[in-house]
Amino acid sequence: TYIYPSLRPYELITESITDFFIDSLYTRPDFIRIYICSPWVRLDENHIEKIKSAIFTASKQYANLQVLIITLPLERYRDKKATETLKALKQIGAEIVSNSRLHAKLYISEPGPAGGNHYAIFGSENLTGRRNIELAIKIENDNEILRKLSLYFYEIWQESRILEEV
Repeated sequence: TYIYPSLRPYELITESITDFFIDSLYTRPDFIRIYICSPWVRLDENHIEKIKSAIFTASKQYANLQVLIITLPLERYRDKKATETLKALKQIGAEIVSNSRLHAKLYISEPGPAGGNHYAIFGSENLTGRRNIELAIKIENDNEILRKLSLYFYEIWQESRILEEV
């Protein structure tokens, strides 16, 4: 940041964190991997369509694109719209695992070899788009922290169970 002061490595997000993350994917589909760690995943049609569009665009550049999701076990989901969201994400190729102890909320966009925007968002909001009072921080241009957040995601992934049927 001393050499390039316009590169802001940290940004505070105080509202619409789900919209912020999904809109970032939609406007910059330069990722090879998306990490979603959220106990509750419940998206409206507009969110799902934006994710589908972003994945479709990114998959033109990266055939080995991955969408990795960690969430709570299905028996904890009581909302039909939430299970429909997981089904829609699985249909577009998302790999979904569950962890009954999950409380963390972490969203990462990882660029591929052609470059792109590498960032992570973590905070209090589940991936639901609800209008609660929430707080998150976006970290960008800090490779050490981004690496550690990705490793943390994989630690949770390793202790989770594959969600085979949605």
